[in-house]
Amino acid sequence: MKMKKEDKVFRELFNNTDSILIIDINGKVLYYEDFNDQINMIRYENAVGRSIYDLYPFFKREDFTVFKAIDQKSVIVNELQSFEVNGVQKKALNSAYPLINETGVIGCMVMSVELNSENVQKRRGNFSARYNFEDIITQDKKFLASFEVLRRLASSDSGVLIYGETGTGKELIAHTIHNNSPRKRKPFIIQNCAAIPDNLMESTLFGSVKGSFTGAIDRAGLFEVADGGTLYFDEINSLSPDLQAKLLRVIENKSIRRVGDTVERDVDVRIIASTNENLAAMVENNTFRKDLFYRLNVASYSIMPLRERTGDIPLVCDHYIRIYNARLNHLIEGIDSEAAEFMRTYPWEGNVRELKNVIEYVCTVKTKGMVTIHDLPRYMFSKRHSDVASTDHAARRNQPAAAGQPTRNQSITSSDWSSVHDQSITSSNWSSAHNQNAASSGLPQQKNESTESRQHRQHESAAPPYQQSESSGTEIASYIMPGQSLESQLDALEKEIIGRTIRRSRYNISKTAAELKVSRQTLYNKLKKYDLM
Repeated sequence: MKMKKEDKVFRELFNNTDSILIIDINGKVLYYEDFNDQINMIRYENAVGRSIYDLYPFFKREDFTVFKAIDQKSVIVNELQSFEVNGVQKKALNSAYPLINETGVIGCMVMSVELNSENVQKRRGNFSARYNFEDIITQDKKFLASFEVLRRLASSDSGVLIYGETGTGKELIAHTIHNNSPRKRKPFIIQNCAAIPDNLMESTLFGSVKGSFTGAIDRAGLFEVADGGTLYFDEINSLSPDLQAKLLRVIENKSIRRVGDTVERDVDVRIIASTNENLAAMVENNTFRKDLFYRLNVASYSIMPLRERTGDIPLVCDHYIRIYNARLNHLIEGIDSEAAEFMRTYPWEGNVRELKNVIEYVCTVKTKGMVTIHDLPRYMFSKRHSDVASTDHAARRNQPAAAGQPTRNQSITSSDWSSVHDQSITSSNWSSAHNQNAASSGLPQQKNESTESRQHRQHESAAPPYQQSESSGTEIASYIMPGQSLESQLDALEKEIIGRTIRRSRYNISKTAAELKVSRQTLYNKLKKYDLM
């Protein structure tokens, strides 16, 4: 059945893409849509079921972006494709995504953006920023007051450096700046600096010419695609020193040179960057270039962590409960007072993203009624949530920033990035701490245990807390969901393990990947899959 443009699922794809093509491993067309009749001028009914060679008889296998992605078993982004349709020369940027299951590559999807049409060029501003001030969920007076800073930053053409802990919404702020700038009708391109290996990042940013390296083709880089608009670098702190130097050169000279090319190409791009690390401290440690830091830090904005605006927690909860109720057809009514108080004093190291993931978990395992403290993920109770911790967090909220520490909407100095250092408590003291604070904090009380059980538990407490909690039968049992497929239950367990590991590493992707013994790219893909970014 042909999918309609009005289909909610495809609305965003329609806004950002001119055509979508899906083929199987042999080149048979499984799905085709030319959203704007701009590229191939092929009708859906004349494409599906046919060989891709029939649609493009003038192409050899090595000319197809989809087959390159299949053969390489990797994503290809923004490959320049030139061809002729009805005597008209066409150019498009193709991004191809291999379709992989347990047997290997089974096909490929390619999304194309046409480059010839002036109208499409304007619409590529949808390479667009989707969010604005109304999408920021807050009623906090200080946070709302900071929006005036954002408006002033947006109206200028200077680069902006966004500071914020992980999960605070740095990308949302970048969208908002672009959408309130003179460049709002121009492209807005996002690049996560931790998502692409260093050996591919240069060609991704600056483009390449055919023959410059193995497999290289003539391809525009993100700077050329973003010309006239905004290029947003997320996790700029992950950029290698070599690329830092090249980025500085582009910012200073306002021109790029494709990999393997001798031609300088002028570009007009505004740079917005974000970091969850203290760049000034990285400069002092010689892990980030001083000259690039000063160039990026012309204007800066710091985002308040969620623990400093706890009044927003109910708003965010209600927002995501509505979303997941609609998505899952569930009837969650809200969060009861006991659970709400626990969530108010919880440290939220992952900020709004962590809260969103908690609500997703709750709405997945519960179908209706009020959310109670017993419905919350178990990992939340392994945090230090004693009276001392609650007092400590409250003191941090009420105290002015110490000298040299960043305050809201100020540039961060070389002082340490403020964070919550909650400690996991071992199984030997968990029970007493848990029961001691149950009445006041709303934690569920544990039942009395026998002397034998208690001795056994104390013996086990010699093992590392993480190892113990992760291997607990009770923990594993919490992911057994009757009626759910084995795959979905394994996904839930994998998500929890990755989530715990990245929280323990303070959201450092390299450390997390090393601990889990996976590549950075694999970890990044899983973080995106489970919405842990």
